[in-house]
Amino acid sequence: MTFLEYPQINAGSYTGQGGVGYTNGDDSYNTQASTSKVWGSHSVKVGGELRQFRDTAVNPGSWSGNFTFGRNWTQANPLRADSNSGNEIADLLLGYPQVASSRMPSSLPIKVGITSLFFKTTGR
Repeated sequence: MTFLEYPQINAGSYTGQGGVGYTNGDDSYNTQASTSKVWGSHSVKVGGELRQFRDTAVNPGSWSGNFTFGRNWTQANPLRADSNSGNEIADLLLGYPQVASSRMPSSLPIKVGITSLFFKTTGR
């Protein structure tokens, strides 16, 4: 299963971009049958119904990647943190993320089956 999405990009105090996709697939199946018989003034009806509902929610998460950029690569002294130098966007333009991750999509399939029977008799 392949999901095309823009990767999630976070750059320090700047507004992040990209997102997490989500898709949902629903299936519903229904079968029913009935028969009836009449004897003089009485009638009997018998039947049943089968239903099946399937719901598959797929959350790809950060399938295309999640990248966080800090000031690490553009600060004055790379070995000592400094709040006055470096810029997250500069690290982004250099292509040096502080953290990069990706994950496999997860899906949660749910299947529910319902069976019902009925019997009806009437007399006049």
